[in-house]
Amino acid sequence: MKWMKLAGIFGIVFLIIGLVFFIMLSVQIFTMEEQTLISATNDSESSSIIDVLMIFCFFIGFVLLMLFYYGFVKLGGYTNSKLLKISSILLIITFITLALIFGILALVGSLSSNIFVPLIAENVIGMSPGGNLGGPDTSNLGKGILVISLIFVVICFILVLASLSAIGLVEAGYSVKYARMAGILNVIFLAVGPLFSLISYFSFLFATFLVMFGVSSLASIIVFVLFLIPFCFYELVLLLESLALFDASKKFEK
Repeated sequence: MKWMKLAGIFGIVFLIIGLVFFIMLSVQIFTMEEQTLISATNDSESSSIIDVLMIFCFFIGFVLLMLFYYGFVKLGGYTNSKLLKISSILLIITFITLALIFGILALVGSLSSNIFVPLIAENVIGMSPGGNLGGPDTSNLGKGILVISLIFVVICFILVLASLSAIGLVEAGYSVKYARMAGILNVIFLAVGPLFSLISYFSFLFATFLVMFGVSSLASIIVFVLFLIPFCFYELVLLLESLALFDASKKFEK
């Protein structure tokens, strides 16, 4: 079976699903105020449909992404890039493990209602379980620090694996077209990512203040731009990676 060719196709499909997901997210961003007004008179059926579609796209996209990364496992084997092969395998294992953990937590209803919301409410803004503001609950502070530390470690681990995979893709670029450029752009994306996240954080705060003062349209534009820039960059990387897999399939899968 031509796994790299299939992975390239999955990459293109994932790219299209990402585009659909982004369009639906943009619709929600720009109709946020309208949905608030509509929800006062009805149940916002259109909003619920969009939410279901977004969840469906996310699930299908996740499956395709895992199959897409398996193409790089094969590519690393054909180009003798152990870095690309091993890092891609570890990325697949990590994402599947995280998906299973979050899936189990979501099924038992603990993800949002019993873990993160109380954690943020009690330890960050100092809100008691009854909804009253007060001092931070120091009794749960240790748990909060532990959970946040684990999240930080997991994110750093994923970034390291993604960086190693990108470097391995650059190595494979000596044998496969588009792979070198895709790897370089991926490294740039991962390097600039933390800085952009920091800028996004403060921009979101600014957008929140704009909403509070009734300037929701400008806030929507700011949020849209913050999503648009990394989305376009990643879509370009994804396209180049898919083209690299197609080229590798022609050369090695005969």
